[in-house]
Amino acid sequence: MTGVNRISPLLSWALLLALLAALWAGLLSPLQDWSAEAARQLDRQKQILARQTALLGQVETIETARVRAVEAEKRWDILRSGGDGAVQAAFQAQLRDLASAAGVALTRLQVGEVETEELYRRHALRIDGDGSLEQIQSLLIALSNARPVILLEEVSIRTVSAERPLRLSLGLRALSAKEH
Repeated sequence: MTGVNRISPLLSWALLLALLAALWAGLLSPLQDWSAEAARQLDRQKQILARQTALLGQVETIETARVRAVEAEKRWDILRSGGDGAVQAAFQAQLRDLASAAGVALTRLQVGEVETEELYRRHALRIDGDGSLEQIQSLLIALSNARPVILLEEVSIRTVSAERPLRLSLGLRALSAKEH
C-alpha cells in the first residue's frame, strides 16, 4: 500500500448528499425566496395597472359628469351680475321692485357682509319697511317666489301705533355664483 486511505463508497455518497443539501440551503433556497417575492411584487404591479386601466376607461364618464355639473351650476337660480358691488345692486333693485309691487314703503336698506362658500357667495341685506298686514303678506309671498332666489333668515313685524302701519324688519340673503 502506498499510504492512501480510501473512503468507503457509502461515506462518499453521504458526503456528496450533504454537499448537495448545503448547496441547496445556501444557494438555491434564497434564490427561490427572492423569485417568490419578485412574483408577488409583479402581481401587485399587475393589480395596480389593472385599477389604473379601469380608471382610464372611466375618464369619459368622469368628464361627462364634470361637464354636467358645470352646466347644472349655470342653471342655479342665483344672481350672476359680476362682482360683489354689482350683485348687491341687483339684489337691492330686486327687493325695491318686490316691495314697491307689494305696496310696502322701505325705510332702510342696509348692506351686510358677503360670505364665500365652496360653490357660491352669500350676500346679506337688511331691510325695514312700513305697510299694512296685507301688504306685508304680499311682500313675504313675493319673496318666497322670487327668482333669483332670496333666502329669508329673519322676520320681525311690529306695531308702532294703532294709527300707523305695521313695521317690518327682514334679514335676507341672496346667492351669487362664485368666480372660479
